[in-house]
Amino acid sequence: LLSALTLKHAVAGIVKGVVFGFVAAAAGCFRGLRSGASPAAVGRTVRKAVVSAVVAVALADLVLTFVFKWVRL
Repeated sequence: LLSALTLKHAVAGIVKGVVFGFVAAAAGCFRGLRSGASPAAVGRTVRKAVVSAVVAVALADLVLTFVFKWVRL
């Protein structure tokens, strides 16, 4: 395991984890602050937040993959 993984892999994993966490939290906060007061509105907002977070994380992964390839990380 130690011979296959390098510091580059660890850095890429940590950077991606931080970015994905930030993106998911931002999506949740953005949708949550616009939620209605009823339980049904909260349910719809949670669903929208999850969908937004999944799409945003997928796009962030795409961008980070290209950046890491460009930087040769």
